[in-house]
Amino acid sequence: MNPVIISTEALRSAPRALARPGSIQATGSSRSRFQDLPLPARLLLAVPRARGRTPKASIAARYVLDTLGRIIDAGSERQHTIEAVNLLAQILLNPANHLEPADSHASEWLSDTENLVLCLLCKIHGGQAEEARNLARHCLDAPSIEPFSKAAAAVCSADCFRRGGSHVFTPSWRGMPDHYCPLEHRSVSLSSELTLGESVLLNSLRLRKRTLSYAGLGAQVVPMLCQHAALPELQVVVDALLVEAIRYSAQPATIQCLCCPELSAVEAMYLGALAEFSAGDATRTQRQLSEWLPADSVNRLMARREEYQAILRQIGTPLPSRHWDIRELRAREMLHRDCEHFNETPMIH
Repeated sequence: MNPVIISTEALRSAPRALARPGSIQATGSSRSRFQDLPLPARLLLAVPRARGRTPKASIAARYVLDTLGRIIDAGSERQHTIEAVNLLAQILLNPANHLEPADSHASEWLSDTENLVLCLLCKIHGGQAEEARNLARHCLDAPSIEPFSKAAAAVCSADCFRRGGSHVFTPSWRGMPDHYCPLEHRSVSLSSELTLGESVLLNSLRLRKRTLSYAGLGAQVVPMLCQHAALPELQVVVDALLVEAIRYSAQPATIQCLCCPELSAVEAMYLGALAEFSAGDATRTQRQLSEWLPADSVNRLMARREEYQAILRQIGTPLPSRHWDIRELRAREMLHRDCEHFNETPMIH
């Protein structure tokens, strides 16, 4: 494990040093790479990174922020989680708490501010709330301390981070575990029932499909999302399956809106194929693809099987193989549902 190390002795000797831009010296610590964080922590920091410090977020950034929010929490507590993430993002973007030039947020390295915030989250996640509060007095301007404490506690209790284990905010990722098992997981029908890795893939697909008809914008959003999640190659796999489905599948490419809580049958088949690519079983992968794509499409995708497997394993979290109930999912698609996209709590814009 490569933990975040903060010298509290140095902080005590210079109580307000952290409030002055450029004044921090990370005594006894080394810089942390953003891509070495577990996926939940990358998604959390991706929100302020995608938002940036411009007065108004670009349209592409708004789409990406919306998608990040749906990956982080698609369940019944979504509004509460989004409000907490927004508050943390505002604190990270607050010039009074900023220790580096603005363009450093595009770096592959964690900024000093990000490192410190993750340190505080680690303490709160580990039940050391009072110690985190004391450290926050050195790191943040006074008006930010109480809101940060409340937002951090809410974030730590959200499923995305609570299920990430004791090192969910620590740069300790060492690759994806060997998760392949001949037993299949049960079928699900709601996006909130997916694993975090599945949610990244589903929402990337929905984001791509939603912006496909907008010239320029459609080419920006998924690469931007993948960049901020430290998964720059993921768009290759997302586009490959989507293109084959749109062009050659006999079934309509029913991809739901980002706000839709229901999974479509096509989305389930898409997730099933990616799970098999990730697991690396060529026979199962080919059989799964053949259920919804013609032979030529299957052959094109199978020719890049090893490339796709390597990309998907960069997600760093297992993609379960499910026994999808396609008949049930198709039946549920017939139910009329109004789009609630514009009535939901937005991510920070």
